[in-house]
Amino acid sequence: MANSAYYSRMGRVSSVQEAAVVLGLKTLGELITVAFTSRLLGNSLKGYGLPARSLWKHSLAAAVGSRMIANLKFSALANEAFLAGLVHDAGKLILDPYILERKDEFSEYLTDDKQTFLSAEKKLFGFDHAEIAAKVCQKWSLPRSTSIAIEYHHDPSRSPGNKLAYVVHAADQIAKCSYTDTEGRTCEFDDDSIQILRIEKNDVELIVGKVAKCVDDIVEAVES
Repeated sequence: MANSAYYSRMGRVSSVQEAAVVLGLKTLGELITVAFTSRLLGNSLKGYGLPARSLWKHSLAAAVGSRMIANLKFSALANEAFLAGLVHDAGKLILDPYILERKDEFSEYLTDDKQTFLSAEKKLFGFDHAEIAAKVCQKWSLPRSTSIAIEYHHDPSRSPGNKLAYVVHAADQIAKCSYTDTEGRTCEFDDDSIQILRIEKNDVELIVGKVAKCVDDIVEAVES
């Protein structure tokens, strides 16, 4: 994995010890986390109708995008942003079997084109996958700012001024643009995100253009 195009430095790495030295402990920790989440997030989600690896690839794209946005706007948040992006949808793992049990109710609710899966979760369960993911982050003893960012990544303006929530929100949208089966999708940013992150069209195009390539490199490295 250290020799993949995404992580590669000068020369080839031939041992775990050498990888630790060349990559540094922070990057090595990130790499191990990515490998772990390939199993955690890699299964199919029948309730959500997501095939195997779909959630993991989207999460990787959000992680890579979060880091890129943070590096452009709030460089001190870059490492935390990667982790937040990686686990922002972890709540779907928990809700999926319960959604499958109530598939007919979800399908009926979603016949209204104005409704979304997120609003369906809120209507039928009283909470959504972002709230569940935030609870999981607290259980995992992740930083409070991370759990807040994840809880409000669909609507960052509701967060208590959490800059990371805006970063993950924008990265989630970019991930949907750059690494989904929906071609030609337009990134739909929260209005406040544009103002707070000061995202320019060129920024979005640059990030979208890089995210899919980075994800492909990481997936290839993990699966090789």
